[in-house]
Amino acid sequence: MITPKATVKFSNFGHLLEDGKFGQDTKYIGTLVFPEDADLEGVEAEAHRAWEAKFPGQPIGTDPFSEFEGQLQLRVKSKTKPKVIDRDLTMIEDVEEFDGKVVKAAVSARAWEFAGKRGVSFSISALQLFADETLERDPTADFVAE
Repeated sequence: MITPKATVKFSNFGHLLEDGKFGQDTKYIGTLVFPEDADLEGVEAEAHRAWEAKFPGQPIGTDPFSEFEGQLQLRVKSKTKPKVIDRDLTMIEDVEEFDGKVVKAAVSARAWEFAGKRGVSFSISALQLFADETLERDPTADFVAE
């Protein structure tokens, strides 16, 4: 499924994260930060679909999103480097820096169970990069002249 537009934070999509935790494989990892008014029904439906496939008839016991300053965030990862296209669907090579960029992402959900815990994780396979756009809130908006 394709997400709504989001801002990328804390990513290493341009290069492989060398250290896998807990013996896991190394990964490409990033966080998608959605604006407050983003329609995330499709992402939520994907999480519920994955949960129901793994744990039929059991209520979903996790929220795939975390919240920070009123914005929903979704952590995504992949063992392979995500493909990148521009707004005109042209393949882009050699993009190293994604933090702060506006993207749509091709993601899929997977429900998991590990060490007595259950959850839903999202993998990412591709990004559509909107290089000239920003969804960022003005960081100076809260300052007051004195």
